[in-house]
Amino acid sequence: MIRQRIGQPALVQLHPHETPVDAQDPESAAAFAPAPDSRLKRAYWQLTALALAAHFGGSLSGLGLAIGVTALQTVHFALKRRSALAFVVQVRTAYLALLIAGLLPALAWLHAAQLAGLTALLTYDYCPLARMLALAPWNRKVPLSWPLVRWVILAPPAPGSILDRMPVAASRGTARRGSRR
Repeated sequence: MIRQRIGQPALVQLHPHETPVDAQDPESAAAFAPAPDSRLKRAYWQLTALALAAHFGGSLSGLGLAIGVTALQTVHFALKRRSALAFVVQVRTAYLALLIAGLLPALAWLHAAQLAGLTALLTYDYCPLARMLALAPWNRKVPLSWPLVRWVILAPPAPGSILDRMPVAASRGTARRGSRR
């Protein structure tokens, strides 16, 4: 909850991770409203989680639906971003590859790990797969180091891409964060 100081306009916090905005300024409030793109991403992931949960509940079509939804969102975001190398597409491609790999009996445990990761994403905005992909050489600007790995794993969850908060320079075991736009 945001406290209002006497003589100042009321502030509204739309989401626990968002910056408070002036309730009397419609442009300010609109700037912090969830984008349709983020709602669509969340809906895709929610549908995938439900399909995986149905699979574990004994549904024969649950896993096929999860693969189909993930393939659909991968293609959708590749076309929207006009790049198969966009980070959002990399995450979905890796998730799809893990779903397919989990079809092998020896790797069936992957589906449980994926459901756990997806639950963390939907509950806390913490995506373990995105964080691991952020460490790939093509997604980082600093050398791989233990402080970087520790930061990527332990950085508090926040909406948006982990790449936007990735350290861009390292100095004496600590990392400076910056925008990667």
